[in-house]
Amino acid sequence: LEEIMRGANDKVREAGIHILGGHSINDNEPKFGLAVTGVVHPDRVLRNSTAKQGDALVLTKPLGLGILATAAKRRVATAEQTSAAIAIMAALNNTAAKVMLSLPVLPSACTDVTGFGLLGHLVQMMRASDTSASIAFLSV
Repeated sequence: LEEIMRGANDKVREAGIHILGGHSINDNEPKFGLAVTGVVHPDRVLRNSTAKQGDALVLTKPLGLGILATAAKRRVATAEQTSAAIAIMAALNNTAAKVMLSLPVLPSACTDVTGFGLLGHLVQMMRASDTSASIAFLSV
């Protein structure tokens, strides 16, 4: 638990923010998360429900980290795979966010790719935006 809290504190400092509170859960498996709140100008809010036909899909981290995390928990991932996955998951998204926000025109929509995977999040985004998507399999 001490290492988890130290790691969280390190990432919070790297992001230039502060932890202002929290809660704990007594469960068989440790769980940890942070919620981020802030203020943003209404014209700069990016939603997952405003995608438009013709938008390009840009991924800022590799896919498959959930699979690697599960493999690591089951002790079937190699040490190299586990270390690589941890390094990627521990990296902040601030560089991608800065690049995205510096574009002459903001993207029409934005989401993360977490527990539901690429297809789950893409379906959610397309339904909410009332549009569709096609994926070039060899480009992913």
